[in-house]
Amino acid sequence: MKPIDFVLVTGLVLLTQFGSPATHADAPTGLERVLPFTDERTVVVVHLDVRRVDVNAWAAAVLEFLADERDSMAQPVDQSRQAVQTWLSALMEAGGHDAYLMVSLSDLGIEPPISVAVPLGEGSDATRIGTILKQTGMFGNVKSETVRGCVVMAHEAVLERLKSAPQKTTRPFEVVFAAAPSGIMRVAAVPYDEAARVVDELMPTLPMAVGGGSSSAISRGLRWAVAALSPPPEWAIEIIIQSRTASDAEALRQVILQGLTNLGNVDEVKQRLPRWAELQAAIEPAIVGDTLRFRLEKNRLSDVVRTALMPVLREVKDKAHRAEILNQLKQIGLALMMYASDHDDKLPAHLADVIKYLGSARVLVLPNSSVQPPADLKRQSRDAQVAWVDENAYVVYVRPGASTREIKEPNQSILAHQKLNTCGEAFLGVLFADGHSEYMARQAFDRLIERSKSPNP
Repeated sequence: MKPIDFVLVTGLVLLTQFGSPATHADAPTGLERVLPFTDERTVVVVHLDVRRVDVNAWAAAVLEFLADERDSMAQPVDQSRQAVQTWLSALMEAGGHDAYLMVSLSDLGIEPPISVAVPLGEGSDATRIGTILKQTGMFGNVKSETVRGCVVMAHEAVLERLKSAPQKTTRPFEVVFAAAPSGIMRVAAVPYDEAARVVDELMPTLPMAVGGGSSSAISRGLRWAVAALSPPPEWAIEIIIQSRTASDAEALRQVILQGLTNLGNVDEVKQRLPRWAELQAAIEPAIVGDTLRFRLEKNRLSDVVRTALMPVLREVKDKAHRAEILNQLKQIGLALMMYASDHDDKLPAHLADVIKYLGSARVLVLPNSSVQPPADLKRQSRDAQVAWVDENAYVVYVRPGASTREIKEPNQSILAHQKLNTCGEAFLGVLFADGHSEYMARQAFDRLIERSKSPNP
């Protein structure tokens, strides 16, 4: 999906002029030690209060949101919970209580263009914190060093810039953070000083994707943005965007509304988020004087999460399901080759003949099936094995020749494929004689199967 209108709105929001916000709360712990790493082009700083992250509560909240998918999602959610809990516990034990992520336009072109900093306290183990940060594997090719009382992780080029950065900064992230409610995560966006002029010169008129009109609604009207995420069980997301005047706030609101409406008209958005109108209604900002506020509390957020994530989660589950099927087909292919190796290159007459070569006959059953093979299946008679395979296997065995020596094009000769009633109309999993498996379009499969022998009865 390429929602160019959303990207433009987001980008322009980050490229707007800053003004001094009022202070309403305390800045996050350790921020004063991280701010020296920001430069005049740092546009985003994210703070995570590690101590307040209750992984069990988050896992319960996710399953509550996904009530319709609870049974199928319980295991992957629990696996994620355990992995995250292990990582967070290790970070806490090493003395990492607050983590900051910074994005600077100075690092554009570097992959990844971000840096992470963890302020050190008394008894903190800097070496261990650096190792734990890199264990996430989320940030690609990075290094970590202790710099001015913080463990800093970044690409080598970014790290060198941060090490040489002046220790005094004029960037006002502290007061921006203080404008947000307290939360386990706070995100502050502060555009660089020349952003308004750049936007006015390069894009005096907004793209039609966001409704057209003057870009001044964004370049001159928006001063800063900050967001806060409150933890479960009674959790919420609040976003505050400060404008110069009430009329500027209204103009900015209209730009956002038009952008959301246009985004909902994108074909792929319609397909993936069929309830976009409900989602849009939930995220439209309200105006309080010269400020735009978005607040999604638990009940409303639950609807948004279901609307936005369910199609994505189904797609993720489908991909995982397909990957499991391809892996099982490869195991079946290996068993067929092992049988042939023990029988003068002859292929078996039936899939039941390779049961003893399989680690488990469970690979003959769909991954999401509740069917389990009998514990003594390998010791049962061949007739009993054949009967069990015929009743439960999701694959059709194709014998392209009496022996492997007769197969002239292994990479084009089908050994087995999904039964057509176990897959969608468009694609199905196919195992080839060279051992590889893939998902094939149904039309391509129909043409290829013509070249193979008919499935065994």
